[in-house]
Amino acid sequence: MNLARAVHLPPKHTNVSKGDEHMDSKTMKLGNSTVTVYSNLVNMSPEERKEWFDREWANGNSVLKDMAGVISEIATTTETDP
Repeated sequence: MNLARAVHLPPKHTNVSKGDEHMDSKTMKLGNSTVTVYSNLVNMSPEERKEWFDREWANGNSVLKDMAGVISEIATTTETDP
């Protein structure tokens, strides 16, 4: 018995601009890539960023805590890899 079945492929990637026109942004060239970061943090002083992170951490910002976990995991993996 020959059964035919369709395989649905995911749509091709399209470059969709993200970010909010009311947010600050900063564009950087990293190697062959151009990266634009949309965040109000990009133009804050180091002291303002520290205050923001401390406040958000104390408020239990789940995205910030998830990011910290990923960064910690990457740092740990990088330190233990030969």
